[in-house]
Amino acid sequence: MSLKALNLEYQQEVQERERKHRESEGGVFSALKRLSNNTRGALKQRSAYPSEGRLEEILLNLEFERG
Repeated sequence: MSLKALNLEYQQEVQERERKHRESEGGVFSALKRLSNNTRGALKQRSAYPSEGRLEEILLNLEFERG
């Protein structure tokens, strides 16, 4: 078997494994959709504007991260 044929066979096996993995996980798109929905739900639960105490905490964290 030539090197080119072996490489093609290997690539096909990899693609088949990836396809099976995606199917077993429910698919990449459904996972992204769940993540998007979870994020959207979490954002809806928060108020549009942070409270004054939360704003101070955010600013302190930013200052700490900058050094």
